Amino acid sequence: LERLPPLVQLSLRGWSRLGVLQVSCASLARLNVSQCTVLSLLVVRAPLLSSLNASGCRTLGEVFLGRCAVLRSLNLAQCKALHALRAPAAARLDTLNLFGCRVLPPESLTPLLHTSGAALRQLNMNGCVGTIDLSEATVRQLCPHLVQLDCQGRKAKY
Repeated sequence: LERLPPLVQLSLRGWSRLGVLQVSCASLARLNVSQCTVLSLLVVRAPLLSSLNASGCRTLGEVFLGRCAVLRSLNLAQCKALHALRAPAAARLDTLNLFGCRVLPPESLTPLLHTSGAALRQLNMNGCVGTIDLSEATVRQLCPHLVQLDCQGRKAKY
């Protein structure tokens, strides 16, 4: 195993039996678990992780990103069951896609916006009905450098 190159990119896209994933990898930079239809828990500890795509994981309820200090892109679009999101070290996050995360509460999103707000440039909250109590003015205050903000569809009950 010592002769193997360090793992930099991992794609498990579409794995249909992946229910829980816990990854701890010092060299991992890109992780794609999109379309993993039964994934319910994702725990990642990867100090070099810059991109995480978990879009379309309909049953994903909890995401914990520890030691991901260089994370720049987080795509959780259409994670309709997402109710817990923690990324305490994600101060460099510049792109966050939460499109269709219907049940994500402000209690999970607000700490992330406090952590990454200064770096965040793109934020998609379209369809995040659970965040309706988080005003657009508050989001813009926490994220002063936003270039793109989509917070439409948060009032729709679908």
